[in-house]
Amino acid sequence: MMFMAIVGIIPAAKAEATYSAASEEALTYEEIQAIANSTLEYDFDTAEEMLKAELEKGYLDSVTDASGEYTIYVNRYTGTLYYRNNLTGQILTSNTHSFDDQTDTVKKELLSQILIEFNQVTSTNPQNQVYNSFTWAAAYAQIETEYITGGIRVNYTLGDTT
Repeated sequence: MMFMAIVGIIPAAKAEATYSAASEEALTYEEIQAIANSTLEYDFDTAEEMLKAELEKGYLDSVTDASGEYTIYVNRYTGTLYYRNNLTGQILTSNTHSFDDQTDTVKKELLSQILIEFNQVTSTNPQNQVYNSFTWAAAYAQIETEYITGGIRVNYTLGDTT
């Protein structure tokens, strides 16, 4: 089963925004899976440390509003979002930067931006199903970012498309 979710990221002011793309180098499915799975080992003290590490690795696309007040970053492989207020230095992120000895299942939920829970009826036995964007999009290399006027759009395809 496949789900498609499109999430629009905070639009910038009407004036021209500044865009910056991560490396345009095409990675293999296995390389993207390795990047996604490496985030399960993150243990940063702050969101700023995590943002800096992902910037250095070249995983982030970004947009800065025309006034330069804030920058939005998106990890093109995991969907992790960062908001940096360039005036105050405050950084907000959609995901945790440290897991404090959580199980892999919990880590994957904490690394997800989307969680869909539903009951799947098979014969007479309903089964609760949960899809999260880390397990069903990032791990399948099915997250895409694209620039839109004044922002970045993140497209998630959830589920095994094969």
